[in-house]
Amino acid sequence: MLKYPAAFTCNTSIVCRSQLEQKTSGKDLSMIVNQETAVMDMKIQEPPFGAEEKEYDELVRNWERKLKPYQHNRKLKPGQSVLLIVDFQEFFANPESHACLPHIHMVEGNIIRLLSAYRKRDLPVIFTRHAHGEDSNIGALGRWWRDPLMDGNPLSCLRFEPEEGEVLVVKDRYDAFYNTELDEVLRTMEAEELVIAGVMTDLCVETTARSAFVRDYDATIVLDATTTQEDKLHLSSLLTLAHGFAVIRRTDEILEALGE
Repeated sequence: MLKYPAAFTCNTSIVCRSQLEQKTSGKDLSMIVNQETAVMDMKIQEPPFGAEEKEYDELVRNWERKLKPYQHNRKLKPGQSVLLIVDFQEFFANPESHACLPHIHMVEGNIIRLLSAYRKRDLPVIFTRHAHGEDSNIGALGRWWRDPLMDGNPLSCLRFEPEEGEVLVVKDRYDAFYNTELDEVLRTMEAEELVIAGVMTDLCVETTARSAFVRDYDATIVLDATTTQEDKLHLSSLLTLAHGFAVIRRTDEILEALGE
């Protein structure tokens, strides 16, 4: 059974704060947070299964058919897997946000199912939160996007509260490994596989999966627990990942492997 490295875990249920506390001298352990962190009070509920969900299910099946020629037959190793939820923030999931993504409610429901299954089995869960500090060098991201997500913006808050002991990684690039402690956390856990959910498929999810692969982690992308701005971008990214970087699986397949 994988264990959380104590030095990197949250000591309370946190989702957001304008300034993350630094806990060590000379080293920013951005996932360590404390009791003063501001929490956005939000209750997440799965929507009822209706016409929109049935249409989405058919879309997912169509994606599966197109992915099949590229799929690798590697099986999930439940006891050595870590659930990595990438940037599931209000910016991408709140209907009031201009950046709210398509299919987000179906994706959110599937992430809830995955999160519940991992927590029930005491398997590790890691959250990433994308945000830029006021004094940080936004670099190419700032030159590419007109509205980089800034720390302190309420839309930068996560949709789910990490439970006590779970890990929060704050990042400011597509790659969740870049200038963060994610690799160190995973090495300490002796993790072998990442099950990746979240947003956006073709940007932060794909870049993180590629980065995981070159660090010798096995990556599994959850087909219906990820999304991006357009379906064609989602499928294109998954086809590329399936060809050389990651196994693509539905939420139900992950849950079945976990014994649900």
